[in-house]
Amino acid sequence: MLWQLAVTTLVAGSVAVQHAGDHRHLHKRGLEKRFDYSNLVIVHHNIHRSNHSASPLDYDEGLASTAAKIAATCKFEHQMDVDGGGYGQNLAAGTTEDEIGDAITDMWYNGEVGYYANDYGQADPDMSNFENWGHFSQMVWKATEKVGCATQSCPGGVQNAPGIDTLTVCNYSPVGNVAGQYGDNIGSPRGMPSKPGSYSG
Repeated sequence: MLWQLAVTTLVAGSVAVQHAGDHRHLHKRGLEKRFDYSNLVIVHHNIHRSNHSASPLDYDEGLASTAAKIAATCKFEHQMDVDGGGYGQNLAAGTTEDEIGDAITDMWYNGEVGYYANDYGQADPDMSNFENWGHFSQMVWKATEKVGCATQSCPGGVQNAPGIDTLTVCNYSPVGNVAGQYGDNIGSPRGMPSKPGSYSG
């Protein structure tokens, strides 16, 4: 079972466990794994952003560091004041680091894009089903320029997500899902096909 949570912003009306051995080798492996993770985050976001005429995102280590602090709490709830706040946020519970593409493509994009089908061009779409499309809208928000993510293993479980032991947090800047600005920031799909989370970096 996978869980996800999105948030809207109403504006203007609206550790690693280290074993004995070669520390340089471990450090190098850590950097390689981090690159793979951040690259997958960017590839998966930018494929879908392109389909909605949004510019590519850059990966931001500051946003990722904040996401790691939030993920380390193992609480499946938005915490958007850490390190001063000012960012948008998507959450997913139940996907590992290696499955970051599944969270982005399968849960946040493929699982939600259809719910927004009648809302393109509206400055203020109907928010009664926001929980069904809020991740998607943050992902493809045109004014957003940067993303940083972290996935945390939670051996004691994730609060508010029974039976789940991993938590993913992605932070976005500038923040998306701003009331009154949806029409200008979510482009209609260009018809590019989307596959289940199988894109490689």
